[in-house]
Amino acid sequence: MTIGSRIRTLREAHKLSRPEMARRLGDMPFTTLKNYELGYRQTSGAIIEAIGRCFGKNWVLFVLGIEPQPNA
Repeated sequence: MTIGSRIRTLREAHKLSRPEMARRLGDMPFTTLKNYELGYRQTSGAIIEAIGRCFGKNWVLFVLGIEPQPNA
């Protein structure tokens, strides 16, 4: 799974439209978010970190595609 597809999956899991998520990430144009999701544009570390903060995710694990397991 690509980073773009992870971003889209996360957005859809939170039932957000692209414009809504773009606003949460610092009022970026939603077309920029679309380009990240579709792989037309590469995400920066700052964007990945912002996504992590916005959704309470560890951004390193997000980039690697690792979902932390709940404590047993």
